[in-house]
Amino acid sequence: MASKGMARELLGQGIVDVEYRRIPCAYKSLNLSVRVEKNSKKPHYLAVTFLYQGGQTDIKVVELLKLHETHPYPMHRNFGAVWDMSSPIPDAPLYFRLWVIGGFDRRIVYSKKPLPADWKAGEIYDLGEQFNDAIDATSDPCTCAP
Repeated sequence: MASKGMARELLGQGIVDVEYRRIPCAYKSLNLSVRVEKNSKKPHYLAVTFLYQGGQTDIKVVELLKLHETHPYPMHRNFGAVWDMSSPIPDAPLYFRLWVIGGFDRRIVYSKKPLPADWKAGEIYDLGEQFNDAIDATSDPCTCAP
């Protein structure tokens, strides 16, 4: 689809079915990080995008936690890789709890570093965690015959 000079041929196809397949990415020297989106407005709206997500994993649930509290503040997938919340955001360092799946495997990942209480829109914050899970080829539904 991205071949140079093929735009007219692609446009002539009308609606094209696209099949996505996650490929493993390795960010050996980079931890999972979040970019606070520029439209975030403290203390009523926070939107983040996860960066340097290794492996073949999908983040399915994102929650924020205050230190020493068990009550999570849920975030919602806004679009694509952007997660947001529009309720009052606590004025405290917030840790991320991510529900991650890869193939049929599921796990919970906690950030080792918090989003600081004084976060700023447009900034990137290192969460101190890496995950590089790969999907086992036997669990890939694309390899199964119909």
